[in-house]
Amino acid sequence: MSRLRRSQDREEGGQWLGELAAVVAREKPALARHIEAKAEGYLAFLDYPEEVRVHIYSTNPVESINAGIDLMRLELGGYFPSLPCLEVNLFIQVVNLQHQWWRTPIPTVRGASYKLRQLFAIRYELAEEEVFTLHL
Repeated sequence: MSRLRRSQDREEGGQWLGELAAVVAREKPALARHIEAKAEGYLAFLDYPEEVRVHIYSTNPVESINAGIDLMRLELGGYFPSLPCLEVNLFIQVVNLQHQWWRTPIPTVRGASYKLRQLFAIRYELAEEEVFTLHL
């Protein structure tokens, strides 16, 4: 897995993921087929600048949200009394995290913001223009 994370591009990452799937296939062929079928998603982080990849493939943001929800659940007596109560608490958790992230952005991500905006423009804005011109 560390070789996959350190890959320079999608092609190299695909080779490492293929090797991983081959090793897994010896014991769990169904899991290996699943890995191969989902390869595009597993390799998506390699499309981003190298300095921000660690923040993309990490599960820390998700774990932070889950920990916050669990803390709120414990404060309410161990369960959420209703679905609306859960939704409100989830909303509060996400808003608090957004305020925290926007106040103190990760320096490496902030430093790569120009590259990230360019990737966004290529993927979404230019694609939108192509669709618009096709409909004219």
